[in-house]
Amino acid sequence: MSTRLYVSMALLCIALLALLFYSVPMLTVGPLIDRIEVEGGRFVRMRYDHLVQASGYAGITFAAMGLLILFIPFRKRELWAWFALAILVFMYIFPTSAIRLLVPFPGWHIFYQGVFEPGLPRNALLTLLFDTLMLIGLALSAPDFFRKRAS
Repeated sequence: MSTRLYVSMALLCIALLALLFYSVPMLTVGPLIDRIEVEGGRFVRMRYDHLVQASGYAGITFAAMGLLILFIPFRKRELWAWFALAILVFMYIFPTSAIRLLVPFPGWHIFYQGVFEPGLPRNALLTLLFDTLMLIGLALSAPDFFRKRAS
């Protein structure tokens, strides 16, 4: 195996493990009440804890599936494994994390806030970092999978 494939596997592994570790705390979240609306003269409480828990289970599933594909067939340079990871990244992981980045931010000082202050800016910055690691990992490994092999 080439060094490029090892580096790409390391980048993908770091990003998938980060997804796994960020998804586990979502499973034990308490009741979240995001908003209370007045509808027809009565209060309607909107609870979102079940959605957070479902996204936690989805994150764990995607990370486990990606790690299994990464360490068994991807390491053997099977072409379907590269396509499976690409589909996993572009269809499941990247769109769900990109939704968090669509929250309107007040300006470029979000990068300063993301580094030095906890909260939504840091989560958005970490999401952007791990998605970039996955894309770089897939791009680095592409020549090893699509180059013609000597028989």
